[in-house]
Amino acid sequence: MPNYSNTQILKAIAKANGSWGANEMREGQNSTLRLMLANESQVFRNVKALKASDKQPTEAVVLARNYRASGTAKAAAHAAAGFEDSFVKAITYVRRTQTWKVSYKIAENNQFGYDEQMMHGMQNALQNLRQDVNAYLLAQLAAKKTQVATDSIIAFDEVTNDAFENPLAQKDNAMMNFKAALRKNNYAGPYQFLADQLLYAQLTKSEAQGGGNSTNLGFQFGNVTILEEETLATPAAYANGGYGYGMQSGLAGMTFWNEPINRRGEGDVGDNQGLFTTVQDPALGIIYDLHVKRGIADTSGANGHEQDVVDEYEAAIIFAEDHGYDSTANASPIVAFGQLAS
Repeated sequence: MPNYSNTQILKAIAKANGSWGANEMREGQNSTLRLMLANESQVFRNVKALKASDKQPTEAVVLARNYRASGTAKAAAHAAAGFEDSFVKAITYVRRTQTWKVSYKIAENNQFGYDEQMMHGMQNALQNLRQDVNAYLLAQLAAKKTQVATDSIIAFDEVTNDAFENPLAQKDNAMMNFKAALRKNNYAGPYQFLADQLLYAQLTKSEAQGGGNSTNLGFQFGNVTILEEETLATPAAYANGGYGYGMQSGLAGMTFWNEPINRRGEGDVGDNQGLFTTVQDPALGIIYDLHVKRGIADTSGANGHEQDVVDEYEAAIIFAEDHGYDSTANASPIVAFGQLAS
């Protein structure tokens, strides 16, 4: 029976552009990464220029703070008790890598061609790197937060949580109290705060309640930058109040470094050693090392061909994070704050 079955349109295939594709490829704010990267030039001044090899140890030398009680009278034969001092701090670099590959013959037989598949692989790789580096930096803030501090308007819990705790009754004055605690410990503004979603919601609500309201709470927020870190887990002690980290601006940051062979560019995709080059992250400006190697592979198990050409890609970031050094044991400019709910 004639029915045009041999020429029937079996599928209507549309490429997911615009909002279709954007929903699948959405990502978090990566606020910790953005904050730390913004402070790169203040924390790491000339490390990139000095570092010559990935295996080369990297250190920072710091002049030590030395308090001595002042004398009460001049002396003809004045003599200092000793010399000033310095100390050395190691800078530790870590690495994160992402790989993807593109088959020539799979691309030839697909709605998405080689270029689209390659760019999609790169987009996934860079998003994954941003997510993983953000998680690493957030974990480092938790590990390196100060464990000692001088009490201010609010008290520092150095027994259990290593955090300044704002009482429930002072909830509306949280930022004023947080800034006072930093000043008490000799940290002048401006300040940067990284808050979980609970604390961020509370602080931004207070910030918006300015002079046009019956109670002005917005006055507290001068000289402060507040970022929401939606992946920051709230400790149990502050589960109904919120939690975050505060610091004097520029005292904690990160830097990245590229290997010389990638910076200058060497080889070719089809050469034995492959291509060494770099690629810049369009979202944050980070420059990643990129290596590409072409080879022959059997891709028949992936809807390809028994004899196929495959390009293997690797994007890598070599980076370090650190903060302003303090010779006091367990002291750090990274200060945790918790809002009590009872």
